[in-house]
Amino acid sequence: MEMHGKGRVMLDELLPEEVAKFRASMVEGVQWIRRGLDGRLEAKAHVNPSHVVLDPTASLDQASIIIQSVCGYHYTPERYKTETSKLERYGFECLRSKAGEDGKYWEMWFLPSALCAKNELKAAVDGKFMKEAVDAAVRFLMNNVLFGTIEASGQRWGMAVD
Repeated sequence: MEMHGKGRVMLDELLPEEVAKFRASMVEGVQWIRRGLDGRLEAKAHVNPSHVVLDPTASLDQASIIIQSVCGYHYTPERYKTETSKLERYGFECLRSKAGEDGKYWEMWFLPSALCAKNELKAAVDGKFMKEAVDAAVRFLMNNVLFGTIEASGQRWGMAVD
């Protein structure tokens, strides 16, 4: 993959059916795409993901969940307001950078742990333990919130005390 100037990406060696899947994902927003285990483009419907893959080596007992790019490629002011209202209702906090000279800023939505979930998200994780709660939270969010990326992170390091 190569980046070419403003707003251009070049992908080499895609099969015709992979080009169609890529176009459906990028232009029409109907699929998630990624590189499969065989190195080829893989596409899944984004409205009902079949599974969530988390790093099995991560310690997920207190995993935080981070969402970035609310609305993904489907941004409108009204849609942003709707999606961020859901995140606030589910227990997320918005973390924002300072505005740049152009007035733009970067933000992410943070849930410290599945244990901090509220309302509908809390109902989705209640009765589940550790990794199962995080998996359930991510699945719920993937089916109910429009976003660009989601991350469940459970590895943390702290300062040692001598």
